[in-house]
Amino acid sequence: MKKLCLAFLMLGLAIAGGTRLGFAQDLQEKSSDDVIASMLRQGWKIKQDGVLQRDRGPHQTETFVFGSAGFTWKLQDLQKQLANLRQAYAANPRPSLRKVILGHRKEIASTQKMIDLARSDEESGKTSAQKASCSINFGYSATSSSLTSQQGVTANASANFTPTLP
Repeated sequence: MKKLCLAFLMLGLAIAGGTRLGFAQDLQEKSSDDVIASMLRQGWKIKQDGVLQRDRGPHQTETFVFGSAGFTWKLQDLQKQLANLRQAYAANPRPSLRKVILGHRKEIASTQKMIDLARSDEESGKTSAQKASCSINFGYSATSSSLTSQQGVTANASANFTPTLP
């Protein structure tokens, strides 16, 4: 629950950044700096504007995105993953992999909506304080199978949550 609250705080603060709207805005920016500083102390590293990552072990990277820049990065990453999934499906068409591809396409559409919302809010100067309520959608999928062309296994997994902001 704490991570979720932090995620929404970061998203709101990222959307609010850019213009000075007075003392309340200054306090909000200080709070944003505090949250980012806290995440950096927890091992997060700034990859680029709107994107934070931390290492969770071998071949495991956790990513946190916020604002239009972060969601644009996420969209590009999802599109690369979709290309890989389509290539795997072409080589070995399985119903489970087709389901993963469909879920990925839904996540891409959702991310595009988040980019539009973030850009709209950035342009209008809307702050996180003006966003008091939201709902959350969470989804995940995972598949694995043995390789037929060589020894080994293959696996695909994805997880997502999408807030619906007012």
